[in-house]
Amino acid sequence: MAVDHGIGSYLEAEMLRPQEWAEFHQLFPAKSFRFHSEDLEVTGAAIITAIQSAPAIAEGDGPVVISRFVTHGVNSLATVTLENGEQLTGTRQHPIWCENREEWTQLAELQPGDLARSRHGLLQVAQVTLLHDTQTVYNLEVHGEHVYELLDCGILVHNSEEDCAKIASELLAPNRVSRFGEVGPSTHRQTGIVFPAEGATEPPLSKIEPLHPVPRSVKPEGYIDELADTLRGGFDRSKGTADVFRMPDGTYRMANGNHRAEAMKRLGEETIPSRVLDWKDVPAEAQKWFRERFPDLNWF
Repeated sequence: MAVDHGIGSYLEAEMLRPQEWAEFHQLFPAKSFRFHSEDLEVTGAAIITAIQSAPAIAEGDGPVVISRFVTHGVNSLATVTLENGEQLTGTRQHPIWCENREEWTQLAELQPGDLARSRHGLLQVAQVTLLHDTQTVYNLEVHGEHVYELLDCGILVHNSEEDCAKIASELLAPNRVSRFGEVGPSTHRQTGIVFPAEGATEPPLSKIEPLHPVPRSVKPEGYIDELADTLRGGFDRSKGTADVFRMPDGTYRMANGNHRAEAMKRLGEETIPSRVLDWKDVPAEAQKWFRERFPDLNWF
């Protein structure tokens, strides 16, 4: 998974999970959604880049690393210098075991004289420096104990099971409405354009422009609310997948599914299952039809 959360700042995540877990949460390659994590200090547009077979688990002692989070462009960091000269740099809130306090303590809250536990005994904190430059940071989720050692001396740090579970729940939060059914191809009735099933993904609703005001005047009063009530029970991709154009500026233009998109917004959804077709691949005659039918829109 990749998340773009600002200029030069993005997150890459790899998670080791059962196949049934991915299927239950309707995760698939190219799915996009809004991602927010307070623990990782990341908010932005996310996309599933790949789902593939897990690598072989290495033999030997110790728990298995089941998730890796790489955050680029982080500027809220702290460096802890130990009495042996080794330095640990991480996010200011990352917990490290403080022996004299007998608790997990955030990096930025450590003080000179505090004692960190290492593989070979206790080491005194010599200095704590708050940084403001931009660096890449790494987070791990470890199966079982959720603790691991860093640096040559083996300083004990922690990613709690609660924090990791929270990150996983944040990943899945956009799917308040369950998805089911297989996506098939669709043909636009007026122009004959074919939207292939291979182009199915979930673009952000915030980037999809409707063809017309919603609801249309021909629809009965309360139509969107009734549609939302139906979708609340689940989104059938075999029947309800929208058809959208990907425009040259990176936004999307709805070809079919304007009312469904509005209903999904009212349900708190941030994406909608869609077959996506690049506007440049639409035949000239079909482009002409859309330009003439909806002249107030920018068709590039």
